[in-house]
Amino acid sequence: MKFIRKWSYTYAKCLSSKLNENHEKRSIYYFGFQIIIGEFVKLIILLALAILLGVIKETLIILTFFVIFRTTAGGYHMDTYNKCMVASIVIFLLAGLFVHYTWENLNIHTIAFLNIATFFTGSQFSVNKANI
Repeated sequence: MKFIRKWSYTYAKCLSSKLNENHEKRSIYYFGFQIIIGEFVKLIILLALAILLGVIKETLIILTFFVIFRTTAGGYHMDTYNKCMVASIVIFLLAGLFVHYTWENLNIHTIAFLNIATFFTGSQFSVNKANI
């Protein structure tokens, strides 16, 4: 998103000039601001859509567990921020909708199967990524 790059550049330029830093440090600040502002925008859009769809509680729970496991599990990185944002929002909202509409119909065996399948699928992707 263009405004994220513009705001990031403005904040990085301001911070580097106040700290009397060089161009190399400014590019580091620029990247950091892009991450912070981009994630904030993604979170606002995700929460707004979750509220509109009536799955805010489910989406927040899924997001919380994702954040906890993401730090240790690694993951795939898309080549553009817009792709990452769209994919993340779609995945979280679909997961929230899935939980919202199927939770009461699932028995303990189905939940156990889904957990095991998710674990092994995630483990397999992590192993394949490490071997690349």
